[in-house]
Amino acid sequence: MNSTPNAAAASLPVPIPAFDDNYLWLLARNGHALVVDPGDASKINEYLSAHQLKLAAIFLTHHHPDHIGLAGWFQTEQGAQLWTTRTAWLYARMLVLDEQSAPDPQTQAFWRSAGMDKAVFDQRMADRPFNFADTVAPL
Repeated sequence: MNSTPNAAAASLPVPIPAFDDNYLWLLARNGHALVVDPGDASKINEYLSAHQLKLAAIFLTHHHPDHIGLAGWFQTEQGAQLWTTRTAWLYARMLVLDEQSAPDPQTQAFWRSAGMDKAVFDQRMADRPFNFADTVAPL
């Protein structure tokens, strides 16, 4: 952390063990902050509050949930501007809108053709499949 009062940079690890090699970045100057790849790191709010910073902008490097995570929430709740490529934004929007309540027929057919055990198949059919929309806030 830079000790200069008007400029600071902090790195907080994403609190998901599978993604412990990913980091978000928070850059601050003159009471305003920019967050790079906020992911699901709710500690950003604590940091902003503790250091009396206003989140001005979010920069997204790509669409993965551990990078996009709370970007949409920060836009809505804090009025932060979103900076990313059009491709990353469109891809994230597409994934958010592709929400499934049950495994689709193609996935079921693949599982059967791959010889998935019936008990595992039945359990997967009872569980909600992974949905990008369940892990990120809409942009």
